[in-house]
Amino acid sequence: QAGLRARALELAAGEWRSEAEQMRGSLKAALTAEEASAQKLESRARQAQARLAKQAVQREEVKLEEVRSHLQKQTGCLVAELDVANTRNRMLREEVEGCRGLEDQAGRAAREAAASAAEAAEARQRLDAARLQHAASMEEALQDADLKAQHAR
Repeated sequence: QAGLRARALELAAGEWRSEAEQMRGSLKAALTAEEASAQKLESRARQAQARLAKQAVQREEVKLEEVRSHLQKQTGCLVAELDVANTRNRMLREEVEGCRGLEDQAGRAAREAAASAAEAAEARQRLDAARLQHAASMEEALQDADLKAQHAR
């Protein structure tokens, strides 16, 4: 009877060992699956971070291009305004030179007044008209410059 009992205990112990081995195998499989799942999640997380970083870079590139475009437009406008100002400045210089010519002519006419008083008066009238025109042009140029300065602000 003790032999039967020992044999029954050995069989039970064998079954327990077998069950323990099966449980150990199941546990290893579960751990392996869990590790694989964790690796997949980590990989997905890295991919998501990479996508987010790429999207952020793309957004910054778009913003940079918008700023670059805006600056190019502003530069173009400023260059055009500068060209207009230079042209007006050149025209005003020509007017000044014309006025100087008229002043010289008036001086000669005054020196020749004994010979031609009527010619001297006419030259003076042309000089005065040119000066008025020049003053009006200068005032207009100053007003234009003020308007442009206000628009630039």
